[in-house]
Amino acid sequence: MLRRVHIENVKVLDDVVMELPDDPSKRWHVVLGDNGVGKTTLIRAIALVFTDGQSGSLRLDLASWQGAREDVGPSRDPAFNPRLAARWRSSAHVTPEPDARFLELLSGGVTAHRHSPKRVFCASYGPYRRFTGGRDYSEMERAYPLAARHLSAFGEDAALSSALTWISDLHVKELEGRRDGGLLAGLTRFVNESGLPHGVRLLRVMSDLILFADAEGKELPIQQLADGYRSVLSMTFELIRQMSLHFGEADMFTEVDGRWVVAHEGIVLIDEVDAHLHPSWQAKIGEWFLSAFPRVTFLVTTHSPLVCRAAVDGTIWRLRSPGESGDQLVQITGEQLDRILYGNLHQALESEAFQLPGVARSTKGREKQKRLAELNRKQRRSLLSAEEELEYASLQTLFPADEQAR
Repeated sequence: MLRRVHIENVKVLDDVVMELPDDPSKRWHVVLGDNGVGKTTLIRAIALVFTDGQSGSLRLDLASWQGAREDVGPSRDPAFNPRLAARWRSSAHVTPEPDARFLELLSGGVTAHRHSPKRVFCASYGPYRRFTGGRDYSEMERAYPLAARHLSAFGEDAALSSALTWISDLHVKELEGRRDGGLLAGLTRFVNESGLPHGVRLLRVMSDLILFADAEGKELPIQQLADGYRSVLSMTFELIRQMSLHFGEADMFTEVDGRWVVAHEGIVLIDEVDAHLHPSWQAKIGEWFLSAFPRVTFLVTTHSPLVCRAAVDGTIWRLRSPGESGDQLVQITGEQLDRILYGNLHQALESEAFQLPGVARSTKGREKQKRLAELNRKQRRSLLSAEEELEYASLQTLFPADEQAR
């Protein structure tokens, strides 16, 4: 369970703190914000902490990660190295659970304290989630397994193709009657009980082909499914593969309330979780992940208010827009939170979290709503002409009753 995040002077993030609830049922944490305010930086800084000394394998120019401040550095810590801090005055602290210390990001590497959260499983995914079309990182993965869990969060060229090879290998193991070959049956049941949109199902796995049935029952290789399915399935299969490497392939799944779900716990970071998803799936993606991975804590970024609805079982945060004053990262609470979780889409977009009153409706739409308000006032005074009566009736069909008086 993720408990606390503190990032200082990393790129555009000056000083952000997330204090997450000490409640295992609160597992869907959403970060909102305009482009360029640091959502991706936040995901990457947390991910880098969990590489636990293997960050060099990602070949990052960490010098470019330093922010503008010159006074940052964990100087109160006895393990603090002032020579390193002179080169890298930035830090990222993460507390995965109450009894775990944090790690410090310093000068192109990660320095672990005595009680490193290395045992905590963490994986992260960027917005470019796909099975094919990227570089082969298999050699790097064998040498740096912790860093490999975060590859797609740091580059667009990291395809999640290892997941397909892994599934095909499970098929071979199953044919050979090997003990670990039984994982394929569990994986198939998991996918088909997870509730993919429109009843899409995993049909069968062969040595060189993974076949799904689409919404119309047509058989398709997994690579030919629509972008939304491939985005979610590539991430899901890779996550389960990485968990099998961390926890072992035995007891990967368990039955909860009659559904087959992943048994293990961990932390998963997803940048732009709504990428490629239809709005109907954006509204359900949080519930889908929470149901399929009931012991995993998710921290996601998004531009979609629909993704936020699952945060009834978590929290919502917003990074400050350029030119705003106040704390750089604030938690959305109270009435604003209720509008996002329980209100309609228009209310969510006009909330303080999104601040998009001009986007919820087109320019022409706002003009028509303004005209409806004018006619409302005239109608209450019985001043409508016959022509205006017709216009008034027509405009009333365009807007919900709770918006007609605006």
